[in-house]
Amino acid sequence: MNENIFVPDNPNDLELVISLTKKLSAERGLAYQELGMIDSCPIMLLTPKTTSDAKKILAAAGFHGNEYAGVWGLINYLQYGSKLENVSFPPLVSPIAFKENRRYGKDNKISNQGFCHPEMNLIPSEEGKILISHAELLLSLGRDGFISLHEAPEKKMFYVYAFEKGDQSSSIPKELLRVGAKEFGYAADGTAMQYGGTAKDGIIFNFHDSSFEDFMFENGVPHSIVTETPTSGNLEKRIKTIAEIIDTFIRLVQA
Repeated sequence: MNENIFVPDNPNDLELVISLTKKLSAERGLAYQELGMIDSCPIMLLTPKTTSDAKKILAAAGFHGNEYAGVWGLINYLQYGSKLENVSFPPLVSPIAFKENRRYGKDNKISNQGFCHPEMNLIPSEEGKILISHAELLLSLGRDGFISLHEAPEKKMFYVYAFEKGDQSSSIPKELLRVGAKEFGYAADGTAMQYGGTAKDGIIFNFHDSSFEDFMFENGVPHSIVTETPTSGNLEKRIKTIAEIIDTFIRLVQA
């Protein structure tokens, strides 16, 4: 990764995110499309214009509007990252929440639930319904790996949610944990998370919650990963760490 990191003056500048996404899609040879609109705000998707035999990866950010370093980490990766082959990017899933610096999106509905496990009786948000309407496309784009770049307002350390087959996590979430822990340390064994799950060695493994990450795993994606940087950390360090996490995930899945 390039050592240059762009840090916005206003981390909730939605218009800047939209303009940079369009600009970088053109500069990096990616196709720009809008999956749908939340009021007048687009849910954007960047996809490769050409494909190859490389494994297909989807990297997403901005499910929660107050977790903005994920969005800027992804924008920085689009600007400076070297591995874009067969990688697609929804850079900001909840644009209204992002603009208003609040966790949830339109009508303040929970923005990352109701994608699977109907027995939980959880209803998807308007943003979620747009993703569901494009489920076949998104599953195809993330067939071999999905990473969702979240942040933890309630914690001061880094941790990872991993959805994978088997009884324990693979080397991929463990390596992502190492990247995040370099700057922020990691959650101790037994640490309970505000939104569910308990950490073991910094990883919450196969905690099924009907989230989009859970949905991707339930529909065959072998590595569906959530990274959580602490919002109490320095913004530039968070952005740099997240860009490195994206780079690391792509390298490991496509190895």
